[in-house]
Parts: sequence; structure tokens; C-alpha cells
Amino acid sequence: MDYAFLMNFATNHSDYFLMIEDDVKCASGFVTQIATIVSAWENKPWMTLNFSQLGFTGKLFRTRDLPCLVHFLLLFYQEMPYDYLLTHFHELLMQPAPIQFFPSLFQHMGNYSFFDSKFKVKDKETEENDPGSPSNPAASIYTSLKVANGSVLMNAYSLDKNFFYTKSAEAGSHLTVVLDVPAKVFRVQVLTGSHLKNKNQLEEGQVELGYDATNRVNDCDDYILLGLLENGTLNKQVLSNESGKKGAWAKKANRDQAPGQGFSRQDGNGPSQKWRKPGDDKMVPKKGLTRAAPGSSTMHHCLWKYIIVAVSLIFLNFFLQKNNEEHLTYNLSLEEKKKILWQFNQKQISSERKNHMATFKDMQKPSALLQRANYKFLAGSLPQEKKLLTVGISSEQHPHGNYLLDTLQSLFQASSEPELNCIIVLVHLSDPDPEWLSQTVANISSLFKPHIEAQKLLVIHGGLSDSPLLGDLNNISHTSPCEAHYSRQKVSYALLMNFALNLSEYFLMIEDYVHCTPKFISTIYWVLSAWKELPWVILEFSSLSLSGKVFHNSDLSRLTSFFLLFHENIPIHLFLSEFRLLLAQNVPIRFSPSVFYHMGNYSLFEDTCFLVEKEEVFDEPDNPVANVLTDMMAELNIIPQYAYILNKECYSVLNPIEGNYLTVILEKPQKVIRIEVLTGSDKQGLYWLQQGQVELGYDPLEDSRGCTRYTLLGPLVEGHLDQRVFYEEDSVEELSCIRLIVLASQKSWLLIRQIRVWTQNEEEES
Repeated sequence: MDYAFLMNFATNHSDYFLMIEDDVKCASGFVTQIATIVSAWENKPWMTLNFSQLGFTGKLFRTRDLPCLVHFLLLFYQEMPYDYLLTHFHELLMQPAPIQFFPSLFQHMGNYSFFDSKFKVKDKETEENDPGSPSNPAASIYTSLKVANGSVLMNAYSLDKNFFYTKSAEAGSHLTVVLDVPAKVFRVQVLTGSHLKNKNQLEEGQVELGYDATNRVNDCDDYILLGLLENGTLNKQVLSNESGKKGAWAKKANRDQAPGQGFSRQDGNGPSQKWRKPGDDKMVPKKGLTRAAPGSSTMHHCLWKYIIVAVSLIFLNFFLQKNNEEHLTYNLSLEEKKKILWQFNQKQISSERKNHMATFKDMQKPSALLQRANYKFLAGSLPQEKKLLTVGISSEQHPHGNYLLDTLQSLFQASSEPELNCIIVLVHLSDPDPEWLSQTVANISSLFKPHIEAQKLLVIHGGLSDSPLLGDLNNISHTSPCEAHYSRQKVSYALLMNFALNLSEYFLMIEDYVHCTPKFISTIYWVLSAWKELPWVILEFSSLSLSGKVFHNSDLSRLTSFFLLFHENIPIHLFLSEFRLLLAQNVPIRFSPSVFYHMGNYSLFEDTCFLVEKEEVFDEPDNPVANVLTDMMAELNIIPQYAYILNKECYSVLNPIEGNYLTVILEKPQKVIRIEVLTGSDKQGLYWLQQGQVELGYDPLEDSRGCTRYTLLGPLVEGHLDQRVFYEEDSVEELSCIRLIVLASQKSWLLIRQIRVWTQNEEEES
């Protein structure tokens, strides 16, 4: 909250905003160094420039980005630390990789930082400033530059006092270092010009990382920018998401002709240098290329005037203002003049503080844009009582036909009267075409008149104010039909969810071209009952990108504000994934089988704009070899292995008590993708586990009697569980245990009929 207030206050005071903590030491001339770098990066896309690795210290923002960032922090600061939120903010603004500069311009004073405990940030200054000597691995050098007589190309890369030089550098020319063996590079330094006279530098250049050298000897297929040369040099860390790819190359690309004679210089450690971490002898396979393009040859010497340095814990009430004392009466004493000036300053500061505080409080409210939303009832009326579930459908014209009526028909036919009493179906017709609206409403009113009269179906049309407020998507230009569709879709769903805020406890999102399976409402009802006391953000009842997702209505206000916060035209399903992660649900919670499917030849337009995740077809389970252990007492010498063998045998126990378990211990770790647990009699529906849950285990114990760590997969729903298993992004973990836990004692038989497991084979994984 402190950071958000500080940024909000600073929004109109400068062009740039530099965050530092209140216990740091600043390097001499840090403002000039930052100004030089900002000048070089002036026309490059960036969200944050990092001048240290100390939490928020040393992070430079454009002040034009601060209002959006402040809103974002206010939405999620209670769930996540600021550094974690900033990472997600970068991803949403399409800058996934931090831009880090060396050496660090800020260091902690003493041995303690207040923010270490708050943000768990490690002080990496020692590691930053003492990277060890470069270890340039064996490589070949290629260039399009004209090599001067007597100059040796390899001297640009050798770690000695020799150097490579050329008499001219044409725009677009390059110097490429191709490593003999792919390596994981964590730092790159490029030095040009004379070290003593600061002449003959490469005036404008940049360094790029290249990857995927398929069937190429001296070039790469793909490049990403590492950084720009400033004053002819670059000294920059290669961060994990840049260096984690396979391969490592280096290439210097010249954009403008350099005057005079240019050359790569050796400066103590060498001309073009690469580091591996001290003590790290492993060369991790990696394909990459580092390419340098010159920095700006002209520095804006006055740029420091537009940088504001903010110290987070300094009280913001004290400002100095230089006033012309000619406005004061000449016969006042010096003390009286000071008193009047002080009172004038305090009055102005107080007024400014009140304005900022009012703005800050407004930011904490739901989206101001949605507060100005207007709705029109097209068919039906609001229900008299709050429902369990709102089924929300947003619909517009589609170029290849409309399936809205078929979707509604499927929904009502799949539901019994008691099920329909638990829900309200809310349809938002988002297309502004009056002819289409009129015809669609007429068709709905004719086909579904009983449901409209029973207040089970409500049709609305919503719109946003024309006010150019933050997040207003109406006036943004779009470069492609897909971008325009993403924008309309975000606004449409935001209006739909905003209207549904107080209609029910939960909100189900479905698209206007889906088929609903019979009794889908009962399926969702029992799952919601089982998960009522457990933490979750989104429950998924389909593998479709949008349909089948259930939310708490209490989260809808924050979700709609999140939709409208970013101008970037990002597909809505990616926003939902980010929203889930920001509220600490690290993996999807998806139930099998799906209860929603696409119908017909749904719009090819959507298919080109979205990577539609089609329903996965599973073969029979392939339970891998495992041992089964339990502390439950069985009758008639029945072994617990019966619960895992894929046949008609089952494992039965009498009067299980709270805390009892049955654990499947896999012979070797597996990439499990789906688990089904069946308890109770198949025909009569008796003897099922009334309260239980399934847990996933990792890191098997040495005695092979379980795992050291377990996470919840989910509770049993009416004695049954069938869920997909997901893993955190970039995780290489595999499952070693599956544990069924009894959560409440029951005075009856318990039949564990079968535990069914599906694994991902190597071909599917690749």
C-alpha cells in the first residue's frame, strides 16, 4: 500500500520515477548514469529498467505507466508481495524479462534492511560486483565488417591485450561469436574504443542473444535484445529466462557508420567477455546469440531534470517551494515573512495532499469505468432472491452463424426444475447492431417465454461511458481483427460480470456456442459443496478456453477491474490464468469428464484468434507399478492392493476413522495427468466414503512407505473424485504417491472400488 500511495503521488511530478529504499547508498553520479541509459533506451520498448537487485530499489519506471501499475498493486497487494506482482505486471505488458544493468548503482547500508524481512530479498551486491574473471569458452568469430590490414578478427574475443579494429562500420554490419559448445552464459561485456582517450567507440550498437541454430554454422534463427551499448560499452547480466534456452552466441550489429577508425578494445579482462558463475563447472546446453547494436551517440545532458528519486519511508509532508518574496509587503520583518511563507506552503501542501488522497481512494474502488456503465433490460426481470449460481453468457454476431438459441435450448433441456430453481441464466447481448438485437430478443422471448416469466432467464444489453478514463478500451486503435475482438470481449465480459455481482454466490461462464451435458447443474452443485471450505479461485468443468469456469461472485469486482486495467489486447483466457496465479492458485483445478462441449462448426473467426484447447480423449487407465499401504483394518484377509488393481475386486473396511489413509506408492516417479477414485457400491450407491480427500505426494521416503511432501488434489464428491493433474509452469517434478485420507469417522462399511491413474507417455510429453 505504501508503494502504491507513493507512486500515485509522483505521477504528475516528472517523466520518470526511480524507487529506492531508505537504507541504501547511492553510487557517485548515479543520476548521470541513469540519464545516459534512458537516453539510449528512449525509443526502445521497456516497462522497468533495473539498476540494482535489491527488491524495488533501483527500479526505474515511466510515470505514464504508474496509474496502471498503482491500480494493479491495489487489486492484489493483499495476496502477493510487490516484487511478485511486478513480475506479473511485466508479463501482462509483454515485457517478461527484466532489463538489468551493471554495476549496481545502489547498495544496502550496514547488515540489515527492513525490506529483507518484508519481501525476502537477498542482498546480491557482492555477487554483482565481483563476478569473477571471464571464461570465454572456445568459439569461432564471423563478421561482415571490413577487416583492416594487420588486424586479427579473433582478437575481439581473446582475453589478452590485443584488439580487433576496422576503419569503418556500416549500418547493419555485425560481428558474431559462435560458441563451439552451447553454454549457459550469465553475463556479457562488450568494450569498444580506446580505453585511455575514449575515442573510436561504436556510437550506436546493440547486443542480442541468438537461439536455435538449426542447420546453421555462423548464425541463428531467432534473436532477442540483451541491451544497447552506452558510450561504446555494454556490461549486462543474462537473466534466467534469457539464458535458460539452449545455445550461446555473441553478435555485434552496427547500425550507423562510426567516424574514423573503430575497434574492439581489451580492458583488463578482455574485449568481448562472458562469465560463468564462480564454482559452476557445468556448461548447460543452450542455444543463444549475443548481438550488440550501438547506443545513442548523443546524450540528453538535461535528462536528469526529469527523474524523480523517491525514498519509500520518508514522510511526504515536507516540500520546499521557492517563492518570489516581492509578493510580500516590503515593511514586514524577516521572521514575519518566513511565517507567512510557511503558512502559504502548508496550505498548498494540504490542498495537494487532499487531492492525491481523494484520487488514491477512488483507485481502491471498483473500476470507475464500470461505475458509469449503463444497462438495458431486453427480456425478463431480476429474481426476487439471491441464487446459488449465475450462468453468464455473452453473445454477439458471428460471421459464420449464431448458436445462442441452441446453447440456451441445450442448457434448459439438460436441467431439471429443482436444478433451475438454484440458478439464474444471464445473457448479455453485446453487439450494438439494433436490428440484430431486436431479432435476437424476439427469438429468445418466443422460445423461452416460460423461463423468462419464471425469472430464470434475463437478457440485457450493456454499454460503457464515453469518458476517456483509465482502462477505457473504446478509443484504442487495433492493428488486427483479433486485437479488436479481444478488446470487445474483455469489455463484454466485464459488463456481464459487473451486472451479476449481487445475483448469486457463484458465477459460471459459458460461451454462446456450447452443448451442456445432462445434470451439469447438479455436478457443479455437489462440487461447490465439497469445496466450500477449501481455498480456490477458479473451478473448471471443461477444457474449453472460457466455458465451464466457475468463480466466487465476491471476486468478480476485482476481476472486472483487472479486465479493464490493461490497454494491451490480450486474449481473455490469458487474463483468467494470470488472475488465478495472482490470487495464489498455482495450478488449474479441472474436473473430468467435461460437462460443456463446443457445438456445430463454431466460428472460424474465434478459432483463428484463440488457441482452442480441445477436449482430450483418454484411453483406458494405465496404472503404473506401485505398492499400496494402509492403516485401515480389512475383513476376510483382503489386501489393499485390490483398490489399485484394474479389475472387479475392491478393498472393503468396516468403520473407518478420521485420519485413516490408503497410499499408492509408485515404483518410480511418473507424470500423472488424471486420477479417478471410486468408492461405494457400483449399483446401489452404498458404502462410499462420506468425507475424504486425495493428496499428491512428492519426494519418496527412503523406506518406500510414503512421501515427504503432499499437496491437495481435491475432496471426494459423493464418494467420487475424477480430476486432471497439473504441474506448476516449468516444473520438472513427477508424482511418487497418491494418498486417500478419511476426513471423518463413519459407522458403516467402506468400499474402495478402484483407484484409476492415467500417465503421460514420453511421446505425448515431447
